[in-house]
Amino acid sequence: DALNISGDSDRARELAGEAYRRFAAHPDPATAAVIHLRAGYFRGLTAPAEGLLLVKEALRLFEQGPPSADQAEAWLHYATIFVFYAEGRQEDSRAALTRSLEIAQAAGAAALIPRILAWLAVQTGLRGQVADGFSLLRRARAAAEASGGEATLWVDGLESSVLLKTRNVQDAADVAVRGLQSARQAGRHGSIQASVLAGNAAEALLALGRTAEAAALIDPLTADPPDRDHWPVHQIRAEIDLLRGDTEAAESRQQQ
Repeated sequence: DALNISGDSDRARELAGEAYRRFAAHPDPATAAVIHLRAGYFRGLTAPAEGLLLVKEALRLFEQGPPSADQAEAWLHYATIFVFYAEGRQEDSRAALTRSLEIAQAAGAAALIPRILAWLAVQTGLRGQVADGFSLLRRARAAAEASGGEATLWVDGLESSVLLKTRNVQDAADVAVRGLQSARQAGRHGSIQASVLAGNAAEALLALGRTAEAAALIDPLTADPPDRDHWPVHQIRAEIDLLRGDTEAAESRQQQ
């Protein structure tokens, strides 16, 4: 988890794979479940079908014990990475998110609840219930501010994405920039959350016609080649390069 937060998901995936090789058959179901969850999460980033099998086994193992934060997180990953992104099944994803929320509430997993609520807000908006989606986002933010920590960064990232999609670009810029500042203050500037926030902030600035400000934000973050943890900033950098007339650089970065 620490490696992933620091922006080194490749090393995190290696470590999760090593843990799986050593402890997948652990006699304690809760321990085996966590091992399967981490291995499935990271394997799912490159091989969704393989990751899904491991996460489903984690869900089965978790059912043998009481509700826990790890179990709620397993349902969250299942709902978002595997059902929503990999397979596009929105209603099934919403059902899994509801299950995740029920478990998180039963387990007292306060830090996880804001993330689940924010994802439910996204799902609600995609069903055309925009006002209800923003209501869920307000609940998510209140819960995040009450629990503190990383939860606020997740809410900032998802909320700024929703604001962009509903063309509230100035609000999107404000939320994303605020979240990015918080990520830097918390030492999470290398995380995928920070990359998403920076990408959202720059996209909003571009929509407002403030290309130079977007470039000033993104250029320092894209000196290294694109990778899995920082693709959002490189994607927006390609767009900035295109707007600056450097089509060759934009095409090369987009292909990477």
